[in-house]
Formats: sequence, structure tokens, C-alpha cells
Amino acid sequence: MEYKTERELYDLGFRFKEVELWNELEDKQMFAVRLPDGSDGYCSVMGMLGLNLCLAMYLGKEGFSGYWKLSQPYKEELYTLFLSLERNGFFCSYDNKEDVSQEEIKRAQQWARSLKAKLTRPYPYLHFERAKLNRRMERLTDEQEAQCMKLALQAGLYLSELIEDGEDPYDLVPIIGSPTDEIPLLIPDSKAHGGFRMEKTRLPGFVEPERKVPAPLDEFTLARLKKCRATGTWDLAITYMFFSVIEEEDEAYIPSVPVCYSHDEDMYPPINAVGDFDNEPDKMFFEFSKRLIDLNIRPTALRLFRWDTRAQAFVQPLVNQLNIPVELTDDMPDLHQFMMDMMHEMNMSDEESQAIMGMLFEAIDSADVKDLRNAPVELQLLAKGMLEMMGDQLPSSVRKKIRACLKYWD
Repeated sequence: MEYKTERELYDLGFRFKEVELWNELEDKQMFAVRLPDGSDGYCSVMGMLGLNLCLAMYLGKEGFSGYWKLSQPYKEELYTLFLSLERNGFFCSYDNKEDVSQEEIKRAQQWARSLKAKLTRPYPYLHFERAKLNRRMERLTDEQEAQCMKLALQAGLYLSELIEDGEDPYDLVPIIGSPTDEIPLLIPDSKAHGGFRMEKTRLPGFVEPERKVPAPLDEFTLARLKKCRATGTWDLAITYMFFSVIEEEDEAYIPSVPVCYSHDEDMYPPINAVGDFDNEPDKMFFEFSKRLIDLNIRPTALRLFRWDTRAQAFVQPLVNQLNIPVELTDDMPDLHQFMMDMMHEMNMSDEESQAIMGMLFEAIDSADVKDLRNAPVELQLLAKGMLEMMGDQLPSSVRKKIRACLKYWD
């Protein structure tokens, strides 16, 4: 964004924190702002509970739908985490230093000095973010998008003035109860008092994101998959590697991966079909199918989380071509715990990761090859996955033992 715009944005952001509008408005007291392209942004002020200070502007029906789902009463923990990928909009946020990059801390400090503003606690560090559907939050840099964020902040300051002048905040901005309620609409108007003309509009309603379904399996792959060893019922979910990011030419995305638990064999098959499900489901499902064939295993039935519409779309080729039945459920404790452990491991420090990997290497290295030949299937699959992913990076003694066992494991 241009220097002038960034200066104005930080100036508005510092002023917005001073008025503490979150002490007057709850996050469900939404208002709309007319944007330069004629569309409306739907704004929510967060922070009344003191946990998260933010002014959010959600874009269109998709953006509002992401907010609406997050705002509903308690949901399953993983579901809530994945809902963070369904946001579409701009965020003016205030955080502590552990939640902000060093670059953003320096930027906030520099603008505070330049604008003679104070970085007041709690949550002293102001920063601006852009959220896109199924993408990682990034710094707001686009000039046109920054202009929209400016309008949201100006509208918030205008509402703060009205409340300070005696307007009742609940009459001015009512709490919404449905996704089509009527809310205030602030239209920029240089001739109006405070720079805005206030009218009414309705929220855009709620819509579930449309999930892409992978293409059907080709006849050759389907025939090979049918010959794989049937291993009973599997729990399956699509999870995201939230602490990783894959850079592409136009933007970065958070990689996703199917995770499974086989009830009959009490194991978690190491599928390792990492990809971009939301944009390239065909490629990810091909890797998933190839991995099943390599491991010589396949499910005969599937259980999926009721809320996991990604997984429900992902397994359609298995359902349609292999006639695999699917049960939707709210409770898959084994897979849930595995996914939470996986999230923890992805957030571990390098030292913690290396320590755990070292323990695994030591266990294989110290075991007799005859014992390894008869190792539990779960350990066999894990060792195969390590060899496939790390190859010559594995310690030579560990690599040789795994290779010596492959013909017995197959």
C-alpha cells in the first residue's frame, strides 16, 4: 500500500484503540459499511471480554458466513480451529508481543513514534491482516483493501462519537439474532455530519462453502485398490498443518492431509498425502490412493466427523466406485486425540522434534532385525513412512535395518 495510506491506517488504528469501542459494542452488534466498489463490508468489534481486541470487516456472503459459524455456541474443538480457514476479510488487531511477528512489532513502534501515539497495554501492538478463504492470514498490503479497512475504522470512530453524545449503543447497533437481520449501514458522505450517512440494510444470509470433489479413479488405479488388503472400518478426517506454509507464485497456502485410524488393527496408517485439498483435491486424492496401494491396505467402511465437509467431499470416489459405506458422527475420540497430538507436534520446537525423532531412531537401532520383522503393523508403517520421506537422511544403521525388514513387512 502507499505510504500515505499506511500512515492514515495506523493513525486511525491508534485512535480506535483510544476510544475502546469494545466496551460499548458486543461482537454480535454488527454494522455494515458501503465500500468503494458498491458492495458492503460487515463489521464486528471484538474485545468486550478482554481476550481479543479487534475490528473485523467481513466481505460478502462467504465472509459473513465464516463469522456466523464461528459466533455460534460451543462447537467441537477441532471444528472451531478449522473454521479459522473460512474467514474472508480485513482485521485491525491489537496483540501482545508473543502473538505478533518481530516485523509487525517494529512497524507498530515506528508508526507510534512518527504519529506520537502510545502503545498502551494490554495488547499494545497494532497490526493489520488480510484473511482469504482457505488461506493463511497475511499482512494487509493491497492499496484498495487498505482503503476498505480505513472506512471500517472511520465508521467505528463515528459510532463511538454518537455513543459518547448519548446514543444508546444497543439501539444504535442492535444485537443480531439471525443471518438476515437488519443492521445499520454507514455510507461515506462528505456532506453528512461525521462523514457518514446512516441507513439500514440486511445481513446477506448464511451459505456453506462449496467443497470440490476429487475426480473418479481411473480403471487401473481402481483395480489395484480393490486388490488391497481390506482392514475394516476407518475413521478419517482432513486436517491442516497450521504451523506450515507452502509458498506458490501468487500466494501461500496451509497444507492439508488426510488422517486415518483403523479400528480393526488399532493403528494410524501413515498416508502422508500432503497437498492443497481446497484447490487441488484431484492431486491430493491421487496421492492418497497411491499411498493406500503402496501400503496394500484399504478401508471397507468409513466414519467421518459430521462437521467435516472437506472429508465428506474427499471420500466420494471411494463411496461411489468402491461402494464403501460412510457413517457421520460427532464422536471419534481416537482420531480426535491423534489430530490434537499432531497439532502439538507441528508446534513443537526444533529441539523437541529432534528429541522425539532421536528416541525413535534409537529404538529401531537397538532392536534385533528378527524382532523388527515381527514388529506391530503400526510400527512397520511408521518405519516405511520414515524411509520414504527421509531416505538417505536417516542414520545409516536405522536405514539398513528398515530396508532389511521390507520384504517381510510386505
